[in-house]
Amino acid sequence: MLESCSQLKSSSSCPERALSLSNPTYRAYSQDVFRKGEKDSAEFWIQMGGRFIYIRYFAVRGGSGEYLGTLEVVQDITDIKKLEGEKRLLGWKKE
Repeated sequence: MLESCSQLKSSSSCPERALSLSNPTYRAYSQDVFRKGEKDSAEFWIQMGGRFIYIRYFAVRGGSGEYLGTLEVVQDITDIKKLEGEKRLLGWKKE
């Protein structure tokens, strides 16, 4: 699991730095679509520094549906993509 940007090959590959709302063109387009109420989410994925990065944007709306802003979620899913089979129990010990 990616714990920090230092684990990537270069600091320019750091999701927190390099992906700030991914591509400014996509950001502006997504926000415009969200503002118009045409969509409420958008997703992208890229490979960066040997890791698989999943990026999602969500429109944040007020009580009457007005657009307030965009929530960006950036997740390193490299290890998740490797999962196989199933895990049905938490595996936590009772204290």
